[in-house]
Amino acid sequence: MTTLSDPPLGRKQAASLLSAEVDRSMTSHGGLLLVTGEAGIGKTTLVTGAVREARSRGALVLAGSCWDSAHAPGHWPWVQVVRGLRRALPEEEYRSAVPHGGGIAALLGEAGAGRASDDDAFAVYDAVTTALVGAAQARPVLVLLEDLHWADEASLRLLEFVAHHTWFERLLVVGTYRDVEVEFPAGGSAGGPGGAPASRPPSRSPDLVAPHDAAGTADRREAPPVPGPTTGPPTSEPGAGAPAGRAVAPAVRALLPTLQSRATTITLTGLDRDDVGTLLARAAGREPSAALVTRVHQRTGGNPFFVEQAARLWASGGPALAMTPGVSDVLARRISLLPPPVRRLLEAAAVLGREFSRPVLASVVAAPSALVDALLDQAVTGRLVTAGGAGRFCFAHDLFREALYDGLPAEDARRHHAAVVRAVRVPGDDGVPALDPADLARHAYLAGSELSPGTAVELLTAAAENAMSRVAGDEATRHLRRAYEVAVAAPPTEVAPGRTVTVALDLIGQLGHLAEREEVTTLYRETAALVRTVGEPELLARVALALHADSSSLPELAEAGEALLREAHRRLVVQPSSGEPAADATPAPAPGTQPPSSGRSSELTVLADELTLRTMALARSGGDDAALEFLLWARHEAIWGLGSAAERERLMEELLGVLSRTGNRGMHLVVRSLRWVAQLEQGNAAYRAHYLSYLAAVDGAGIPHLRPAVAVDRSIIGAMRGEFAEAERQLARATALHDGQADWHFMTTFMAVHHRTVLEMLQGRTPSGEELRARLTESGYPYPDVLLGIAAFERGDVEEGLLHTAAARGRSGGFPRDLGPLWLRLRAQAAAASGDRELGEEVRRELTPHPDAWLVSYCGCDVSGPAPLWLGMVEAGEGRWDEAVAALTEAVAAADRLEARPWAVLARARLAAALEQRGGSAGPRVGKRRAAGSGRGDDDRERAALLREAAQREAAELGMSVAFDRPGLRPGAAAVPGHRPPAASAVPADGTAARPAGSDGPAGSDGPAGSDEAAARATDSPRARHPEREFRHDGAVWQLTFGGRTVHLPDAKGLRDLHLLLAHPGEAVPAVRLLSPEGGAAVVAAHAMGGDDVLDEQARAAYKRRLGTLDDEIDRAALLGDDDRAAELDREREALLAELRAAAGLAGRSRRLGDNAERARKTVTARIRDTLRRLDVRHPELASHLRATVSTGARCCYQPPDATRWQL
Repeated sequence: MTTLSDPPLGRKQAASLLSAEVDRSMTSHGGLLLVTGEAGIGKTTLVTGAVREARSRGALVLAGSCWDSAHAPGHWPWVQVVRGLRRALPEEEYRSAVPHGGGIAALLGEAGAGRASDDDAFAVYDAVTTALVGAAQARPVLVLLEDLHWADEASLRLLEFVAHHTWFERLLVVGTYRDVEVEFPAGGSAGGPGGAPASRPPSRSPDLVAPHDAAGTADRREAPPVPGPTTGPPTSEPGAGAPAGRAVAPAVRALLPTLQSRATTITLTGLDRDDVGTLLARAAGREPSAALVTRVHQRTGGNPFFVEQAARLWASGGPALAMTPGVSDVLARRISLLPPPVRRLLEAAAVLGREFSRPVLASVVAAPSALVDALLDQAVTGRLVTAGGAGRFCFAHDLFREALYDGLPAEDARRHHAAVVRAVRVPGDDGVPALDPADLARHAYLAGSELSPGTAVELLTAAAENAMSRVAGDEATRHLRRAYEVAVAAPPTEVAPGRTVTVALDLIGQLGHLAEREEVTTLYRETAALVRTVGEPELLARVALALHADSSSLPELAEAGEALLREAHRRLVVQPSSGEPAADATPAPAPGTQPPSSGRSSELTVLADELTLRTMALARSGGDDAALEFLLWARHEAIWGLGSAAERERLMEELLGVLSRTGNRGMHLVVRSLRWVAQLEQGNAAYRAHYLSYLAAVDGAGIPHLRPAVAVDRSIIGAMRGEFAEAERQLARATALHDGQADWHFMTTFMAVHHRTVLEMLQGRTPSGEELRARLTESGYPYPDVLLGIAAFERGDVEEGLLHTAAARGRSGGFPRDLGPLWLRLRAQAAAASGDRELGEEVRRELTPHPDAWLVSYCGCDVSGPAPLWLGMVEAGEGRWDEAVAALTEAVAAADRLEARPWAVLARARLAAALEQRGGSAGPRVGKRRAAGSGRGDDDRERAALLREAAQREAAELGMSVAFDRPGLRPGAAAVPGHRPPAASAVPADGTAARPAGSDGPAGSDGPAGSDEAAARATDSPRARHPEREFRHDGAVWQLTFGGRTVHLPDAKGLRDLHLLLAHPGEAVPAVRLLSPEGGAAVVAAHAMGGDDVLDEQARAAYKRRLGTLDDEIDRAALLGDDDRAAELDREREALLAELRAAAGLAGRSRRLGDNAERARKTVTARIRDTLRRLDVRHPELASHLRATVSTGARCCYQPPDATRWQL
């Protein structure tokens, strides 16, 4: 409940003044208090608090409201006051207070009293005054008169009389009225603030003459009064229900200022921004954003009624900035009461916008400056506009400006917009200032047929260029859409078809960043058809190259794009007379580079490269900076991928020169950012200086649209350098900055999700597959399998990672060029995890030529480490330890060179694991000879220990959780939800060891050889207190102890098979039982069925002959010292033996084709063999023991040499 002790929002000072007046009337004497302000400003709300306070203190409150109707009787508010007095006082007291005579009876229109004449006015005034004074003798009295701007003259004269004669009584009279309606001159005079009529404007200013008024008809915005009183309780928008009403009577306009001279006046204005935010939250029941608060405050001018209407609309799910019927009614009434010359001037000003310049307005309406100044003075007095410095004015709120603009006929609006363009583009001697390019473009577009299409296209494209220089992408797109709309509708004589094509290309370039696929497709179809009619080969080439660059994302246009590319190549590159390439079609590349088409198999790519170079040469020679800028960008985007960074850096250097000549500051900074990205991709430490220089330049440029982008850049580089807290802070800052910049899309697209996920992975906090999938789905991530696969390998979930890799490989349409390095990283991880030699060779071919490169995708938004790191992991996955050590050593150097501490930690961890494997390798015979001959095993292990220690120390400093157990997979280690990684396999942020408690490997995993190293969390703890021999599954991992050493492995079926055999030492367990242990004897019997022999005698003889030949050749190669040849033969021998073992039983007995037991034997044998291979890496002693004591076949058995007891 509103009281003066608890004042309305934003009215503390006004409530304090009103409270002081009430206090004085309670104990001393009263007076007259007037509360003024526009409709909806809160006058009634404020005085309602005074009424409640007065009543609570024993005062008698009498109220009356004026009526907006020509049918209201005289003294109407006072009739309500006297009636209230009669109801409130006891009969005896009322008779003693009210004097005898006809004054009161006449006022009340009682029967037999007659109607008071003018000569009897004094009797009425005296009777009412006497009655009020009489009532005030027993208690204080407060009289409230609302809406005095609608009062009749007699009521105001009675008020003046009461106020003059009751000063010393405990009687306070409070009146409210809309001063903004009272203070305008009466009768639509075009005079100044004092109401004196101005001279008629000259004939050159028809906008300020009222043609309808001159004809004696009502102006189109006037509306007849609404008959009948307003019913219902008082509201905060008194009188707001009628779209129009009576103008303030001249006598009232004259009397109210006289009353003010003897009254205390409280004038209410709009709420400030903070109070608007509070009112929005209170009315809507939720907190608005800072941007919404600012916009609502600007739009409503802080009018509480308007703010509440916006809040209710917003709370119901509608747009908060829309105009509600209640607000529309209030504004329509206010406009209807404006003097016609003021209204017409403000209508023209509404065309200019919320803020406008007096010289521009005078030029638009073609009126003398003196007349415009006089009319603007009236608008300022009426608080419709506010005056600024240097001839600038601003509407009090956007809603009023919008209501004025919406009331203009369409032809008048177009005429005013065209007048703005002409006034600003051809300034006269009256000092008309220039407009902002965006504002001028808006007027040109809205002028429609009143302005030539060529002029409109020129101004719209200029505004788009200005927006792009400020990196305001959405604004540029809006201008270009409008320019294209105007251009395609114009006849060729007004807008040349070639100009329409260039506008379309610029628009396509902008829409490509917004992923507006459908619109881009339509534009390409229209532009391809149009450009063939132009007859300009260079323009045809630009369209063809743009379409070729987008062909991967627009396969439906592939055929049309190819035809256009071939036509442009034929017309521009191949000389028509000779059929040979033009002399300058393929200029020699710069020193140290390869020709653009080198290594590319696609014929279309070759054609595009030649066409690009030819058109670039023509643009350079012709000094066509616009064409050259387009072509340099097109070339940059067309070649993005591993190995293109050097050329891209040169392209950006040239583009910087072009932009310096054209003065495009914003794009100049964008190009500088892409330059340091290209340097980083080359592994060039100089990138850092250019990066810092770019940040300083952006800070000094004052371009708001670049601030979120810079925050993201800081986050990306912070993550790469291991400054994770700063990276998180900058990402949060980018999100906050984005709130006010709807046309900056990083935070609203999948890239924000991508960067956050990469930041988490680099710290070892990889999200679960389910969580990440939900993120990607919500953000519309276009290539989910790539990131899901990478994250799966990071978690050690090899099976899921391989599934996503296969899904990504099968994706139709491939991937865009700037995703190529990320796709290469995923394939490298898949090759390392699976040991797939074919995939490994594919990745090796792509990585090997770029030993200094870093994998950078998404235009620098993803930095995936140095290329040698992934090459080294592929080599390690195939057991090529020398090659792995060499590549990983280079990866460490590359990371150190760029001060990329997290990547240096990861590279050292992988290198340490590779050195341990090389130093303790137990491979085939040749591998043993090579290791023994090298004499470096001890050196490798010592170096590995130092590297591991350094990596652990730095990981702890950075707060990274890193797997140190192998050279293969994860840059980070993160447990599956509900599990924690064991201590020795991961270094927590504080560097302390943790007790092994789980693993993140998938339950039931039975992946290919080597996959366990990616999933396992193994703990080497020879001093730990464990049983002597342990082979126990705790529900999450297997804990294996043997020879004083304990390791932990993720669940696998081979481990379950071995567990069952260890539980039955010396017992021959059928393979079918191991395959389905829950089935018991019934399953064993059901699977014991026969079939045909797998190998016949002839096949067995062929195997035997080839094995004998291989043994001889291996021995010969060893004698000659040809280790490479011996290793190759040894691998073939092992492969033949594996095939023979699969087809023959123990002691060479024949297998049966189609035998269920045979299938069980194969499966169980493969599972146990796979597990033993895992143990070779994690626990060689246990692997050796089990290999010597476990036999596999149709029946499997564990036969230890002594009575061995296992804790199972």
